[in-house]
Amino acid sequence: MKKICLIIGHGQYKKDKNGQTYREPGATNPHNKYTEFQYNSELVPKISEKLKGQYEVLIENRGNNSIEDTSKINAFNPELIISFHCNDSENDTATGTEAIYYPGSVKGKGLATIVSKNVSAALGLKNRGAKEPWQGRGNGLLSRTKAPCIISEGFFIDNDNDLSAGLNKMNDYADAIVKSIHEFLGDETVQPNPDPVPDLDETIYIVKNGQKIGEIKYY
Repeated sequence: MKKICLIIGHGQYKKDKNGQTYREPGATNPHNKYTEFQYNSELVPKISEKLKGQYEVLIENRGNNSIEDTSKINAFNPELIISFHCNDSENDTATGTEAIYYPGSVKGKGLATIVSKNVSAALGLKNRGAKEPWQGRGNGLLSRTKAPCIISEGFFIDNDNDLSAGLNKMNDYADAIVKSIHEFLGDETVQPNPDPVPDLDETIYIVKNGQKIGEIKYY
């Protein structure tokens, strides 16, 4: 069975000034305080459930590390890696979907192009396309992984309209990721949890007036 790694972005354990432990939230909507880590902690398990029976899935997060445990991810030997984040901007008006790939990675760019196309269509947002990291953000992960690895920036969390689309269409987002994985790996015909093949080794009895008058055997 092929392997897939899904990463919940951010969430590193930190301590506040009072010594209390909290999870680093990533970007935050300025109005309702909904966080990037909160959103993707809901999204990624949905994707994993949809991939059940099709692929072996590793869900990873930074936890106590400053970046994801790339040694663990590389040892898992996945076909591809997708790290889930949400975008933000300085003026809260930027909108759309994009996916980040490591500069020079042909496969990474291909995966990013597919994911940005499918997720933007699912969310009804502008397709900003495949992009290289802005000011090197994300290179800590992208440069250390062996398999094609991208960062999915589904929408701008500080834009209320984008966030509304992300929340209302989270299941569609998850479906778009499954579609993208199939498309990238050439597994479009893969179906989750296929029904068992019926046993054709059976006998059909022919009955007339309550009496068996014959039978048909199937093998």
